[in-house]
Amino acid sequence: MPYPDLSFSEVTSAVIRQNLRPEMPRCCPSSLANVMKRCWDVISV
Repeated sequence: MPYPDLSFSEVTSAVIRQNLRPEMPRCCPSSLANVMKRCWDVISV
């Protein structure tokens, strides 16, 4: 769990309000990291 000190509601709020995202592990291939970052991009409507 990337945020063990936060409750589910705190994580949810931080993701929405502060764009909280977990750190990418160093061992993560850059191609996978790029896909993850694109999925996390905020889309303005």
